[in-house]
Amino acid sequence: MTLKKTKISCKIIPLLFLSLISCTQKLPVDSAKNELTITQTAAGCWLTRPVVYRLRQSATLEYRDKKEILEGFMELDLKKNRAHLVIFTALGVTLLNIEISSLSFKLPPESNAATGRRHHFAEAVAGAVQHIFLSLKESEEQNSDRPPLQLKFSGIPTEISGLSPEGAHPDWVVSYGDYHLYPCGRLPQKIILQSRKPNYKLTLWLHQAREIKQP
Repeated sequence: MTLKKTKISCKIIPLLFLSLISCTQKLPVDSAKNELTITQTAAGCWLTRPVVYRLRQSATLEYRDKKEILEGFMELDLKKNRAHLVIFTALGVTLLNIEISSLSFKLPPESNAATGRRHHFAEAVAGAVQHIFLSLKESEEQNSDRPPLQLKFSGIPTEISGLSPEGAHPDWVVSYGDYHLYPCGRLPQKIILQSRKPNYKLTLWLHQAREIKQP
């Protein structure tokens, strides 16, 4: 009975991601060079520090009347602006093992033959990780291929509370909240990505965080 439920869950979640595919402070823009300049406040943000984090998270994905529960481990490398993510179902079945950069993603060699649903699933996950974790660092590095970003700050000490592409009705908005002091610094325990095109909501909860020291 348990095995049957596991197989059903593994089919439903990739299908769900496939269906998903079908007081503000702004970053000042240098009009002469058309490049982004990160403010001093944003530059001190945990998302722009040149460190490598090891994160354990859980997540819920809400789409229409459906809600899926996921677990995952992530190595977030903000030195090279990339992430390695492994996602599990609530039953512990591995759904995805993926490497993500700010502009692309890569599946392990054994997954290269997989197409269709798995590829769309990976594409949706990569897009969410890029928006939440990698877009601010990409702007700090002055990549002119990306639209300007709009930031919100709150609290004392000042912490980033929101991020989205600049514009009246952005396609996606990220909210960062419930900051907690970990050995590697203050990180948000709750992150919400609201996507409008397609329309879905992803909520992440951070359970463990540490910095990986590298030579």
